[in-house]
Amino acid sequence: MKYIALLILSVPMLVSAQHVMVDGPPKWGDGLRVIEEVRIGDRPDEVHLLGRIADVAVSADGTIWVADGSVPQIRLYSADGDYLRDVGGPGQGPGEYRRIMGLKSTSNDEMVLFDPGNHRITFFSSSGEYLRSFPVDSGLHASDVLSVDAKGFVYVAKRDLAAPRQENGASPKVWLKIDAQGDVIERIPVPARSRKRGFVLVTPMGYRGPFPSETISAVSSEGRLLVADNQAYTISNGSITLERPYEPLSALPEEVAYWKSVARRFEERSRSGADLVSFVEETKPAFRRMSVDSDGRLWFNMYAEAEARPRSSGQGETWLDWYPEFEVLGGDGTYFGRIKLPEKTYFYDARGPLIWAELEAEDGSPVVVRYRTERTDS
Repeated sequence: MKYIALLILSVPMLVSAQHVMVDGPPKWGDGLRVIEEVRIGDRPDEVHLLGRIADVAVSADGTIWVADGSVPQIRLYSADGDYLRDVGGPGQGPGEYRRIMGLKSTSNDEMVLFDPGNHRITFFSSSGEYLRSFPVDSGLHASDVLSVDAKGFVYVAKRDLAAPRQENGASPKVWLKIDAQGDVIERIPVPARSRKRGFVLVTPMGYRGPFPSETISAVSSEGRLLVADNQAYTISNGSITLERPYEPLSALPEEVAYWKSVARRFEERSRSGADLVSFVEETKPAFRRMSVDSDGRLWFNMYAEAEARPRSSGQGETWLDWYPEFEVLGGDGTYFGRIKLPEKTYFYDARGPLIWAELEAEDGSPVVVRYRTERTDS
């Protein structure tokens, strides 16, 4: 298993207004389980094996769009997981792309692709035909930099290189609001605060790091900027702030020791002189990632207890929370419930009771899965 270190430079600062405590009973009940219904990538009749999955999106009719970043290539599959066709391909011409960093279904059932390699966003029909493209640049190399709202506006996160740098030397982050003609009609700044330099690993479950306290931004289905503080477990859209109570989770001593050893290795290889060991905390915040699904619900990837697994090299152990757990909230303060996904799963989207995700198969290869959630207390 390969891990990649990334430096973290800055995060936004939470703003608040009306305050709502999200402490009601779960709408989905106290017991939830997920059942795998569809798998793409390791079937006996598979046309294409998957390399590195860059994103997964779903059309209104359930057609599954899989962006393979290793080629790169976008492939369409039926709702049942049968291969249909390729969409576009590598290159710089109309409908082609050089890098895939976001794939989203719009409200009028088009699919929008963010291609930082060609510095543009590209629109396809629901069946995969090229429609149009517009120039746009980001400067951010991370997940969750593309969003759409219910009115069809597209949002791309980027660094504002023209603005004064923040205290830690990074340019501030903004979301570009783009209309159907490709015009940037609004630049939505993300309030920023300074934080000490750190690192994360890229794992089968997404980014994993030594539990940093941070704030995270996204765009809601109504087009509002969402700013969440993972230490306080609060989410603000500028007019309302939601707060969810939680019990802080202490990291195990072995887990802290593991992350400090990782930090020391990167300090030895880095020429920046950064003190990465001091970045390792002993108490975990509430969550590490916030995602907005196709129904406008907010999925919070919660910190959980870690367990040791042997390293792929056979030397030592890796301490990670291998089973991703999510709490799901509505923008109005509805608490839907808590879901635990199978180990080594990375969440992409959800609609109704369905979840689309990436799973690391037993042989280490990536596959795309569709789960159905089911109540166990009814």
